[in-house]
Amino acid sequence: MNYGGGGHGGYGGPPGAPPGGGHGGPPPGYGAPPPGYAPAGQAPQAGPYGAPQAGPYGAPQQQPYGAPQQPYGAPQQPYGAPQQPFGGAMPGQQVRQQHPKAMTALVLGGVSWFLGLWLICSVPAWIIGANALKEIRANPHLYTGESEAKIGMWLGIVHTVLGAVAIIFAILFLVLFAAAASVG
Repeated sequence: MNYGGGGHGGYGGPPGAPPGGGHGGPPPGYGAPPPGYAPAGQAPQAGPYGAPQAGPYGAPQQQPYGAPQQPYGAPQQPYGAPQQPFGGAMPGQQVRQQHPKAMTALVLGGVSWFLGLWLICSVPAWIIGANALKEIRANPHLYTGESEAKIGMWLGIVHTVLGAVAIIFAILFLVLFAAAASVG
């Protein structure tokens, strides 16, 4: 019984034949390093005229492992040294900072909204937010925080209006109560 191991067009050569289909061994260059690369432990071969031989696709050959590396022109920062923050300014550019009044307006607007201190905090939030917004728009290269100033200003406006309406209703209620008490 022959299971394809014979030499008549099967999947391999006769038993005991060399690998490669009985054609005399592996193809030429099999197991050899690619051009421009040296076998492990040997120095790379120099090309014509003593120039280093290029690697595959014309790429320059890399240094063997363990060889000292050349500096890239600038010393590297030591580990743990402060790094430039992501999105920071390029050299020669100025870093924009958040306008301090923008956060003040936001905090005053939030306090007036959540703690009910509208009489004390809403008008200052409106005024400080409007001033901060004006300064941020006048100097956009220096300041950020436009959204905080807008939110603080609008919280101040809304709470001032709601407070004024509440005062008007309270006065009307007192007048109507006093009128009803005097009639009755």
